[in-house]
Amino acid sequence: PDIASIIHFADIYEAMTAKRTYKESISISECVEYMMSLSGTIVSPNVLKAFLLYFPAYEIGEIVKLSTGDEAVVVKNYANHSLRPKVKTKKGMIIPLNKEQYYNITVLNKSSNL
Repeated sequence: PDIASIIHFADIYEAMTAKRTYKESISISECVEYMMSLSGTIVSPNVLKAFLLYFPAYEIGEIVKLSTGDEAVVVKNYANHSLRPKVKTKKGMIIPLNKEQYYNITVLNKSSNL
């Protein structure tokens, strides 16, 4: 049933993103990437799709490293593109990663300078 799939998804998400005495938490973006890899197996594709529609993978103000080597700060999130925020690099360049011309640029991870 749908409710079981939603609860299962929430349980996995919480277990991965919450710090425990026996393990560190992982970032929301890492969790989302992992959940995407499980889609169609132990994660319902429909629940994942709904989650990605409404829940951003990056927080506004979060500093991330881009595949270009630049560090950037997340300035906006987009519905339907939770893994493709608008960022501002240290050089002042604004990059809306949800636009096709920027699909070649990806967010690699959180910056080590956090």
